Amino acid sequence: MKESVMNKVWILFALILFVVIGAAQSNGTAKKFTAEQTMEHSIIETLKNDTATDSSVAPDKKNTRKTIKTLSVMEGNLSLHITTNNSLTDLTKHSLLAEILTNSTNIFQEVFSHELKSANILWDLPLIDSFGDEHDETVLVVTLTEGKAKNINWNNLSSENLPKVADHFWQHAFFNGGQTMANIGFTPY
Repeated sequence: MKESVMNKVWILFALILFVVIGAAQSNGTAKKFTAEQTMEHSIIETLKNDTATDSSVAPDKKNTRKTIKTLSVMEGNLSLHITTNNSLTDLTKHSLLAEILTNSTNIFQEVFSHELKSANILWDLPLIDSFGDEHDETVLVVTLTEGKAKNINWNNLSSENLPKVADHFWQHAFFNGGQTMANIGFTPY
């Protein structure tokens, strides 16, 4: 009988030890993130660091100036769509374009530190049509491939040169000076 109690104590002790060791190992195990989650985190940190007015990024992927609308990584190709709520009251057209180019350059530098074949970034801004309605419209699209990214000295690249080194670059007429926010994208009758 005394042996039976002693066996039960050892079994209980072994069970407790097994549970404690198992819990310690599961808490110490690093989470494995998908490529998309890793890039999303890197991009959020890059945008957070590039934001002059607010350096906090909430978990919902927003800060006061930029929102990641979509982010996908498929077969080594990144597609990123960002909306910024900057307006001409905050910045001039030139400084707004310069900020978007700087953010894009920093994002490309960060994401091409991972294995990627290409990256495509679209930027939206809130524009006001002739009727006074505000809506988000794509104002800049830039694509960079792995081949070009490998040839870039990121430490010395001026963001002003991004349009020259990109595989594809398009900017909305809004930045070209002749139009105002009130008539962008709309043809008067």
